[in-house]
Amino acid sequence: MTFHHIIFQNLRHNAKKYLSYLFVNSFIVTVLFLYMSLLFNRNLAQNAAVKSADLYIKIASVAISLFCVVFVTYTGVYFVKSRGREFGVYLTIGMSSRDLIKIVWLETAVIIFGSVVCGFLGGVLFSRAFYMVLAKILKLSMAIYSITWECFALTLGVFLFVMTFNLIFTGRFLKKLSIVQITKSQNTRGRTKSRPVLGITGVMLFALSLWFFHALLNGYTFLRNIARNHGEVILFLTIAALLSSMYIAVAFLTSGIQRIIRQFPKAYNSSILTLSELSHKFFSYKTSLYMISLLVTFSLFFMGFGMGAFNSDLTENKLIEAFPYDFMIETSGNINNINEGEIRQIVAENGGEIAEFKTLPFMTDMNYRDLPEFFLNYRVDSMLISESAFGYLTGEYLNLATDEMLLVYTNRQNSERPMDFDSVITVEPWREGIVRGDAFRSDPTDMRSFIDSLDVPYLTYEQEKTRVRYMSFINKYGDFEFAGAVANVVDDDVYESMSQKAQINKLYLFNLKSGDGAAIYEGILNALRIKNGNPNLWKGGDAELGKKDNPECLRPIYSAERWDTALKICGFLLFSMMFLGLLFLLSSSIALYYKIAGDEDEEKEKFALLKKIGLTDREYRKDLTLRLNILSFAPLILGGILGLFLVYEVVSVSMAAYAEYLMGRVIFVYGMLAVWNTFMCFSLKRKILRSIVTQ
Repeated sequence: MTFHHIIFQNLRHNAKKYLSYLFVNSFIVTVLFLYMSLLFNRNLAQNAAVKSADLYIKIASVAISLFCVVFVTYTGVYFVKSRGREFGVYLTIGMSSRDLIKIVWLETAVIIFGSVVCGFLGGVLFSRAFYMVLAKILKLSMAIYSITWECFALTLGVFLFVMTFNLIFTGRFLKKLSIVQITKSQNTRGRTKSRPVLGITGVMLFALSLWFFHALLNGYTFLRNIARNHGEVILFLTIAALLSSMYIAVAFLTSGIQRIIRQFPKAYNSSILTLSELSHKFFSYKTSLYMISLLVTFSLFFMGFGMGAFNSDLTENKLIEAFPYDFMIETSGNINNINEGEIRQIVAENGGEIAEFKTLPFMTDMNYRDLPEFFLNYRVDSMLISESAFGYLTGEYLNLATDEMLLVYTNRQNSERPMDFDSVITVEPWREGIVRGDAFRSDPTDMRSFIDSLDVPYLTYEQEKTRVRYMSFINKYGDFEFAGAVANVVDDDVYESMSQKAQINKLYLFNLKSGDGAAIYEGILNALRIKNGNPNLWKGGDAELGKKDNPECLRPIYSAERWDTALKICGFLLFSMMFLGLLFLLSSSIALYYKIAGDEDEEKEKFALLKKIGLTDREYRKDLTLRLNILSFAPLILGGILGLFLVYEVVSVSMAAYAEYLMGRVIFVYGMLAVWNTFMCFSLKRKILRSIVTQ
């Protein structure tokens, strides 16, 4: 009997196991193929909104690849461990662990070939539906549909990497185990010692990680200095600690419930089969519970956040706040050097009529804030304007003293932060201000030393003399994030004295009464191309905004264009979030199926033995139902609570004004997950009972 004969005999006699493993890997290839196709879609890449969302596509691609590594390794190790008796027989008849590894490698080659073929077929088959949904959300035509050879190559490369990693892991497992250990790996995988100290430590670390995540997002005072320069790293480490400690917490919770039930004889006796099963395969069950809980958490987070964040009414309300004017033109020195009369003439020449026109003179500045714990550079698009200009723009006339200032944010969230700082405002050209701010960030100092080092005009204001408010007084910058601005409104005399030392820029803000906005916008762009001496300026369709000394970044803002781009980016994020959420949801179902169906042969043996000592069909049904309920609904509760917590924390910080509304949507998604889990539980129960009890 040759290796090849053994392999094909195994494939024939264990067709169900191999088909389930083939299905999992084919599913992974299909998912990779569909999403990786976005990276090489040249038709989609020409869309300005998708260009802006390119970073999100790449991040999601990395997340999917990492998920595939973890998930394939999990199912692969489980698949190998379930074949312990088979490997034990091979070792008994004289094979070595190297021979077993060779068999596994040859079998895996067959699995890889079948998975790639089936996965690519599935990817091509579902790709049109995939792009149809994307086109519907983005309101584009099916012309975006494109499948390139690079997509096939990258998918194959990622999948081969995943399977190679899985094979290395499996090889190490087989090398380390003896004949007895391999033979028993199917029946005794899971016996672990109780470690209450480690369990309590894990639970405490899990609770601490939850609190730290909350404190980090909400900017607790004691964390500001720590997170100032390494916020992303600290957030990553917090999430890593949260997810890893969750594994220990799940194990401790499982063993703790067992101990509690043992204290109640009636409850213990009525579920003794289930409790014995949990004890006998504790490691297997806690790993499955953790894995499924984690998948439910991610599924709820991505689906809930995506479904909640993208809502037509909510998105439009945000856009109305972001763009109070139809057009905004910003001048800076000789860039966009145009005046009100010329703008009115362009509008009239293109068949339009202006309903409202406002001119806002301002100076660029940089904000430095002396907080209780440290002195920092507050990086934001900041402008210094006079109280008269603010009154003309808003109709709200102020009477500020020379030592008073009003901070006006276009970001509601920023305006709700406590006013607990003194301010230093440097009035200087944009580029010099950015360079100074970067230098300060790399070598921070205290407020007094910073002021002593200044060689440019500056203003200082005490927190008691500073007021804060929110107002959407200009159009925001950007496509999706809508980079906000802050206006430092000061006394007219103070502004006049500063204007003698700094450059005055202008914002032209106006709404149309009638006319074709797109034609008027093109007329404005053409006029400014001539003004800026570059006939190809802004021809690429990109809208990189924010740099005050770069004509490319001072592209006039047309609200209708920004609306269209923003809605497309929001739609793409919705699509990505829902795709990831559905991926994790289906994966949780696959993990649950693999755990139950993978033990089907063992369940048959166990049921046959227990039936000989008097176990009835009804008692086995009760035991199986209880175990399925634990595997189906314990992760739903554990993962659901964690998912709701994570979504709430993110939403309450990033979209506080809409948090209650969004959480309602997220809870609705959670209800859908519960319905799906119930359906899966009943389906698996019926399948197993039909296979075992009615045989």
